[in-house]
Amino acid sequence: AGAGAGGRGGWRAGGGEPAADYRRIVKVGEPAPVIVETADRLGVDAIVMGRRGLGSARAAPRTARAAAASGGGGGPDSMGSVAHEVLATASKPVLFLG
Repeated sequence: AGAGAGGRGGWRAGGGEPAADYRRIVKVGEPAPVIVETADRLGVDAIVMGRRGLGSARAAPRTARAAAASGGGGGPDSMGSVAHEVLATASKPVLFLG
């Protein structure tokens, strides 16, 4: 996986002291293994990520029609394949947003 650098900052709850530090990193490779390996290498406390990626947004109209036709699936509790793999392989806690 190739490395890239990103920003560093702190999320501020209510404009006060930083509630959490974060680092934006750009890498190239298979998403789930790169996320898990990077988290382990950096020694982070937790992985925070979205439940679904852009692939799901592009497929949303088709997926919604297929789910409606089959009578299920695609609800707010569904996870994308990258999120599922990160959750299954990470040694750190994983928090999903969205």
